[in-house]
Amino acid sequence: MSPCVPAGLTLDRQIDALTAGCRKIFADEMSGKSTLRSELKACHAFLDAGDTLVDPSLDRYGRSLQDLINMVAELCERGTGFTSLHENLDTTTPGGRLVVHVFAALAEFIRELIVQLTA
Repeated sequence: MSPCVPAGLTLDRQIDALTAGCRKIFADEMSGKSTLRSELKACHAFLDAGDTLVDPSLDRYGRSLQDLINMVAELCERGTGFTSLHENLDTTTPGGRLVVHVFAALAEFIRELIVQLTA
């Protein structure tokens, strides 16, 4: 059973999608743009190894690719899974972990391009 979710701005639709199977829902009305959200922090603190954080979509969890990669990597290091319903991303599966690594590679590539273009 999945423990929690940091829901985004339109809560009703997102909570409906999460009600089945989640034992606790964390609802943050702040934008996914900021990682300094009280409910996001509470959600991360609530999670234990073996849990899976379920989120309606990646843009509700975080808007920056780098923030997403960092937060998902931190969860994985703690033995916690991450599932995004809209993107069908699940880090508890080999394919889901592959997608996260592809995101990380893309983020690194984009950072290198920015450095090259601004040099």
